[in-house]
Amino acid sequence: MGIHFVDKADLWKSALLFNLKLRDRFRIAVDDHRGRATVFSPDGCFSSTIHRWVTRFRNFRRESLPSPPAFYRRRVSKDLTAEEESALFRMLQTVAVPLIGNACHVFMNGFNRVQVYGLEKLHDALLNRPKNKPLVTVSNHVASVDDPFVIASLLPPKFLLDARNLRWTLCATDRCFKNPVTSAFSRSVKVLPISRGEGIYQQGMDIAISKLNNGGWVHIFPEGSRSRDGGKTMGSAKRGIGRLILDADTLPMVVPFVHTGMQDIMPVGASVPRIGKTVTVIIGDPIHFNDILSTEGAQHVSRKHLYDAVSSRIGQRLYDLKAQVDRVYIEQQSMMSHNAKTPSDRAAEIFHRVDWDSFGMGAQFSEESSPSSKPIGQSDDRIVRSPKRRVSPEGGVSLKIKKLMDSTEMMGFAARGLLMNEYKSRVESANVEYRRRQFLSPANFFLEKAMADEEDELLETELSYDQKKEIAKWFFLNAPAGEINYVAKDLKAVLSDEEVYNEAAMEAFPVYNKTHMICLEMPSGAGDVIVSSYSEINENEYLDPRTAQVAIVDHVKQICTKVRPANDEELPSLYIEEYRYALDAEIQRYVSESYPKGMSAVNCVKGKDTEGPGSDFELVVIITAMRLSPQNFCNGSWRSVWNIDFQDESQVLDIKGKLQVGAHYFEEGNVELDAKKDFQDSTIFQSADDCAIAIANIIRHHETEYLASLEVAYSKLPDNTFKDLRRKLPVTRTLFPWQNTLQFSLTREVEKELGLGK
Repeated sequence: MGIHFVDKADLWKSALLFNLKLRDRFRIAVDDHRGRATVFSPDGCFSSTIHRWVTRFRNFRRESLPSPPAFYRRRVSKDLTAEEESALFRMLQTVAVPLIGNACHVFMNGFNRVQVYGLEKLHDALLNRPKNKPLVTVSNHVASVDDPFVIASLLPPKFLLDARNLRWTLCATDRCFKNPVTSAFSRSVKVLPISRGEGIYQQGMDIAISKLNNGGWVHIFPEGSRSRDGGKTMGSAKRGIGRLILDADTLPMVVPFVHTGMQDIMPVGASVPRIGKTVTVIIGDPIHFNDILSTEGAQHVSRKHLYDAVSSRIGQRLYDLKAQVDRVYIEQQSMMSHNAKTPSDRAAEIFHRVDWDSFGMGAQFSEESSPSSKPIGQSDDRIVRSPKRRVSPEGGVSLKIKKLMDSTEMMGFAARGLLMNEYKSRVESANVEYRRRQFLSPANFFLEKAMADEEDELLETELSYDQKKEIAKWFFLNAPAGEINYVAKDLKAVLSDEEVYNEAAMEAFPVYNKTHMICLEMPSGAGDVIVSSYSEINENEYLDPRTAQVAIVDHVKQICTKVRPANDEELPSLYIEEYRYALDAEIQRYVSESYPKGMSAVNCVKGKDTEGPGSDFELVVIITAMRLSPQNFCNGSWRSVWNIDFQDESQVLDIKGKLQVGAHYFEEGNVELDAKKDFQDSTIFQSADDCAIAIANIIRHHETEYLASLEVAYSKLPDNTFKDLRRKLPVTRTLFPWQNTLQFSLTREVEKELGLGK
């Protein structure tokens, strides 16, 4: 059974689960390894297994009962760590910590590049906090060397020389305390042991709290382990950080920071750190917990709820900093790639730095002899006599008309040209014919007259009913977000046939509403429903899984007429609903923070009848937001659809996303944005809550990254793209060099007249 399980599931997760099964099956060997007695434990229990269950019951009772701190809080003595405070370990720490800390500082700042935002917040907490005030720093965990490298890069070398002021940190016993050598080394660099799976009341946590009780500094990773996807997402903060803060005698000062780039310095599987990389760090403001402490005395609040409240607040702050550092990192990478010089630019720079006169070649390489230094009035025959370029209608005039013309105006213009009668065109054709008659020979005149008669017959041909309907539908479906009613008003005025308009509207409005995923308010304050193909029961009924109701929709009027309860066939099973509800709660929290007027929904589109593990199913996350401001001549929309395929056999979640951003600005012109982007990611199959957190973090990461890339791309439009669209100079047939305007005499003359020249 074990081999079959390992072969079919994800290798890393299977090995972990297999290890846990072995520990449960061979508990005696585990007890011997931990040094426990096999018959009597120190507290008088018959066996270590009974002792372990008694301890778990005590911890459960401590967490579940109300939380007066004087009785249920587990007090930790300041003298708990006599071994770490011995003269031997103090001597080792005095030598090892400054040596390793300064080496890491030199490596990060000398062989790599570290950019820090908010460094004064960390220095103020280290140097200016009250005496005996404990300090806790929290950060994300990307690489195995995050703790020494990142922290050492943030501190000045002088501060690193005093080992007493530096941090204590926690590390798993199966990584840092495998043998006596690694154990001695870890203790000498102020690392405390902690065992996986032993809970938050183990001895390692007590030692860390004792360090805080002495006014020390403890650094911890709230995630509990490294990121498995190279730092793209963050795991949820564990309950242990809540106990570390609340069970200290004095409430610690908590300073969060988030970094990115360590995944490039120490990738997963690497044994030697890389050089020449960039690490970006953002340090946040201290986190306060006064409101949580004020509820501690309430009798109905359990201890575990307080721990969870603290860890949740820390995790949320780290998520916010993670979004900021990702945005900064993307902008920096984009600016570096934009400012990077090409090989030809670097070669030209070296070329101008060489002293050619010393080689007797000054005349050959002087600036006066360079073709690019000719005066503007003097032309190059080779350039002037070059053949003229032909302009393609698809890439020339018609493209400029499409970019400069308001889309709504262009729709009305085209509709009038296609659907109205051609009386004016025929009159103009007759006038042209009369003018040509005066100058053409008789033979040419009759030939032209025959061609004109043929054109008149084509113009007089009436468009069919289906052709008019298809043209009207095209205008409906291509209307910008929130502007379909304006297009409908113009089409109704242009079309002379009411039946054509009604049939086109009945066919186009449902498609438009589902494509743009509009939100409609349900009657009697029941909430909002998103009209989409994923929640469609039939053409006019759409399921709202959050309220278990079905909304009946009038597509043309874009209103919800009535609501009915959903039946069992339309709702997912209880097993699917557990995952759907957890994911919906996380997505709803994310949307409320990132999209002030956004709406979200989570629908099951495959396997909704699954009653338990063993079958695959698929959930779809829909996020839609609109901001309509026609009085300010601008409208915008955001649509994102994320398909999450839960594959039970391989224990993997495949995540595919599609983002679409639309914007329309039409004040004294027309600018329309229609950007699309596809994403693909994956994570492991976990419990409902863990899956929801992981999926929400992945969605948050990709959408934040895409939005930042859009901001960087469109910030370059005024300085680069729009200038590149201008036509070439008429004589030299070259583009105007906006980056080097000082070479022209006109600029020098203006500076001379204004007194700006030398």
